[in-house]
Amino acid sequence: MSVPVIDLTANDARVVEQVGAACERIGFFTITNHDVPAEVIDGAWRAARAFFDRPEAEKMALALGDRVGLMANLPQYYPFQEEALAAGLGVKTPGDLKESIGFGPNDGGRPWPAQPAELRPAMERYFTAMLALGDRLRRVLLEALGRPGDMLDDLFPPNGGASYLRAINYPEQEDVLPLQMRAGAHTDYGCLTILRSQDSAGGLQVKDRDGQWIDLQGLDDSFVINIADAMSVWSNDRFVSTLHRVVTPPDALVAGSRRQSIAFFYNPAADALIEPIVAQGDQARYDRITYQELQDRKVQVTHRTM
Repeated sequence: MSVPVIDLTANDARVVEQVGAACERIGFFTITNHDVPAEVIDGAWRAARAFFDRPEAEKMALALGDRVGLMANLPQYYPFQEEALAAGLGVKTPGDLKESIGFGPNDGGRPWPAQPAELRPAMERYFTAMLALGDRLRRVLLEALGRPGDMLDDLFPPNGGASYLRAINYPEQEDVLPLQMRAGAHTDYGCLTILRSQDSAGGLQVKDRDGQWIDLQGLDDSFVINIADAMSVWSNDRFVSTLHRVVTPPDALVAGSRRQSIAFFYNPAADALIEPIVAQGDQARYDRITYQELQDRKVQVTHRTM
């Protein structure tokens, strides 16, 4: 099984059909011709790389530590090995081999750093572009479920709600502990994830319905999209929130294996009620839950206290 590539300039009905089939079959697809300007993507990519190359003390100034004085839409830095994503599935592993910086309207952080000066404007432009793309894709998903595309508009506020933008750096790493990965196997929390990544040794893998791990190779000028937990609940499990991970490279390929990605987690408002959209004759498989409750269940077990 492979991850399909979908050209968004195709006929609207064809796009809906392809997206629906991908979400039912594997929960991942790659989009091309998405209309996000190259300068927005490249600007965020360069700014994130410049931040990760700053001295450790500067980055740690943005780590949460105590939560006094945190403000929405300001950045948070997550240090190397702070997160262990596999814990969200009850699997105990060493910390993941990555560091990251992110922000969102529903999350508090520290003031933007003075350097690199381009970080804030580049990341904010990227957030705005991803929010618009997420709105577009969410409406396609609903049409693929046979519902009006605007059905959930009231649950997705213009400021992004609980959406979150995160740039991630995976350094070269030689001393890897048993069960340790760049990102342990996990599913995402929200509606959908829009990922921009680079190919490297030690990359993204997706678990198909047969239990096999598939390498997902990035394409130039594309985004990888995956269904997340809230959307799976909304679809009453018709759309699958698929396990994925970022593996460590083999020893022979560690040199030159540094990897970067930017993930936009497209989510509803924190207080949005998530309940199944049930087809006629079917029964709901889930009780109502707010998005915040759904997210908190995982965050509490995947992050260690700094």
